[in-house]
Amino acid sequence: MAEVKLAVETRTEFGKGAARRIRRESKVPAVVYGHGAEPVHVTVPGHELMMALKTSNVLLAIELNGKNELVIPKAVQRDPLKGFLEHVDLLLVKRGEKVQVEVPVLAEGDLAPGQFLLEYVL
Repeated sequence: MAEVKLAVETRTEFGKGAARRIRRESKVPAVVYGHGAEPVHVTVPGHELMMALKTSNVLLAIELNGKNELVIPKAVQRDPLKGFLEHVDLLLVKRGEKVQVEVPVLAEGDLAPGQFLLEYVL
């Protein structure tokens, strides 16, 4: 599992205007939660986060309130037209802990002759 170190900053401004100001600075608004802890609103460097999310199996190491924490991206919101990151939910995990995640299945290549692929769109 790839581990990427990111520098995060806690934030006190919320709402659409604050999120736009954060994105204008090439950062991404995010929230860190899990293990019964209160959710913490943070900003993450946009380019570094985007490059980290390109790997399929990423574990993010962040420093939060003076403590080193491990998080995994739980929900990623992107701009539908440009593909920019708009918001990320980060889930706190502990090293060695088992987690359940959803994994997308991508079919590659061509089907064998005489076979077909049935797809459902929900």
